[in-house]
Amino acid sequence: MNKKTIIIVNILILLFVGGFVFWYLSQSNTTEQNNNNKPAPTNPTNENNNTQPPITSYPKTEPEPTENANETKKGMLKISTKDGDTVFVKDFYQSPYTKIFDEQKDAVIKDGINYTITYYTQDQSFFISLTGGDFHIARSAAEDGFLKKLDISKEDACRLYVSLTVPFFASQKASGEDYHLSFCPDNIPLPKNL
Repeated sequence: MNKKTIIIVNILILLFVGGFVFWYLSQSNTTEQNNNNKPAPTNPTNENNNTQPPITSYPKTEPEPTENANETKKGMLKISTKDGDTVFVKDFYQSPYTKIFDEQKDAVIKDGINYTITYYTQDQSFFISLTGGDFHIARSAAEDGFLKKLDISKEDACRLYVSLTVPFFASQKASGEDYHLSFCPDNIPLPKNL
């Protein structure tokens, strides 16, 4: 397969997986509402009253003054962490290379030679897919690209929801596992001899 075909297939797989996750989560919320026989609580910060978390800086608006100046930062996005806190990352929506692919503002934020990084607004997670080449080198390049794109430290990156996988079409041997970021405590080494 040529690189263009691999990238197109990878994006289609990401769209399918993202669509399934969105459908599944929306079905869970509907079932929960029916079981409780009461309407779902509303989120005053989310005017559309849907289940996706809000993106602080997109569309671009001026933040309202707050008591704590660290609560909002111009040119930054506030992303939820695994420990219930938040991390400020560089607003990747401002990049001309970011490709938004649905109305929820899910987006491919970096499309490297042998990897793709996607952001999903529903759960504020990042999905790194290694699509070819030497997977050990691709993993290192993807992780470096991820840190630079978000302008964050390795410590902050480990606090975010990040999956790093290899799709089946790229390697049957390496597919089916979430390797996480190699510098985080939950990392899993890639198989040798790929």
